[in-house]
Amino acid sequence: MTRNVAIDVPADPAAAELAPGWWTVDPARTRLLLDTQVLGAVAVRARFPRVSGAVEVTAGPPAGPVAVAVDVAVETASLTSGSPRLDALLGASGLVDPAAGPLIRYRARRLPIGAPRTVDGSLATARGERPVRLTVVDAGMAATGFRLHLRGVVDRETVAGLLARPGAARLIGPRSRLDLTVALAPTAACG
Repeated sequence: MTRNVAIDVPADPAAAELAPGWWTVDPARTRLLLDTQVLGAVAVRARFPRVSGAVEVTAGPPAGPVAVAVDVAVETASLTSGSPRLDALLGASGLVDPAAGPLIRYRARRLPIGAPRTVDGSLATARGERPVRLTVVDAGMAATGFRLHLRGVVDRETVAGLLARPGAARLIGPRSRLDLTVALAPTAACG
């Protein structure tokens, strides 16, 4: 089931370039990276390459905010480090339990393109929803559409509660870093 979330984007030159209409998440240029430790000492950088979603942008009052409806879904089973050996370690550690939470979503109530540069939102799976604060690293038009880059840190309890197999929390490091890049391609309706 797809759920859209309303987001306010302050007036900003970059936001002005985000034309009203539907924007599609470009799966080839969108990624979620996860930096964590497993088994107490092994540092792993993994990515979730399978993403989908859409963003609806509507213009607000003149010189006011732009309202945005967002749904970005990441398939948890797509987690890969790029190395068969590390992927086997990730599977053995129980870092991700796709059967319990096949999709992970990032939702936010307010997404600043300009200042302030932090986004209070949540990560959600079938297991529940947890708050997370991300920092806007970069936002603006790129050659292929609009690009938004966010980073943040989540604690072991968040990873274990939303993604990991039961009992796997003891195998996961105390903190994991998230690096989310969302590339949006305009649909024909955006003009």
